This record gives sequence, structure tokens and C-alpha cells, in this order.
Amino acid sequence: MWLTHPPNRDREDSAKAIYIPSNLDTRSAWELFANPELVRASVTKNIFSKIEPIKDEPPVVEGTFEERFLKLFTNPSLDPAYRKVYLNQDIAAHHESSSMMFGPNVFLSNGTAKEALDKLTATWVDSLKAAGYAAE
Repeated sequence: MWLTHPPNRDREDSAKAIYIPSNLDTRSAWELFANPELVRASVTKNIFSKIEPIKDEPPVVEGTFEERFLKLFTNPSLDPAYRKVYLNQDIAAHHESSSMMFGPNVFLSNGTAKEALDKLTATWVDSLKAAGYAAE
């Protein structure tokens, strides 16, 4: 079978056969062009000329909100039968209660969700006031 290209070793040897030592040139490659701004502009114009402009038409929305919502959230992985299951193991099986799954700084460790939300909101408001973002 014939090779379409020489092996990498042959390519390397061929490239190194005629070595001309020289100092490194740190100038920009754009200095090779007589008018780099014109080259940049023409290349950009050429690229963008091939792109079709976006029409100012509203997107087509199929179905009602409820139909789209149900289509999105009827994914089998969201089925309640799979809740709390990871690799066939219940992630809370070794805890006596859900409060044991959280550290001591979690707002829900004591009290209700409303109390936790009120405490969290107060904390945010205090932080915003301290930063000067909320009215006193």
C-alpha cells in the first residue's frame, strides 16, 4: 500500500536538513503586510458577507405555556419514583432525620421554613444596608 504522506520522522529530517541559524524576530507578524488595517477589514468583511442577517421576526412558539412546561418537565429522570436515589442507593438512608444531613449553620436546623426565610431575608437586608445599597 502506498503512503499519501511521508512518515513524521522523514518530514522532520527533511525540515532540519537545511538549517539556517538566525536571531529570533519578536516583531508582530502583521508587519509583513503593507496595510494591516485594510487586510483585517477586508477579511472581516469577507467573513461577515457570508452570514445571513437575522430577521426581526418573533420566535415561533409551539403550544401553550402549559404544554411546553409539561414537555420539559415530564422527563423520566424527574419521576418521583427516582427521588433521592443515586446509583440505586438512597442518599438519606443512614440518617435518622433530614436535619442530620445538614451542618449546624443551615437555617432549617431549627424552626420552620418561614422562620428560616425571615432570618435569611433579614441577613440579606442587613448586608445590603451595610454596603449602602438599601435604604435605612
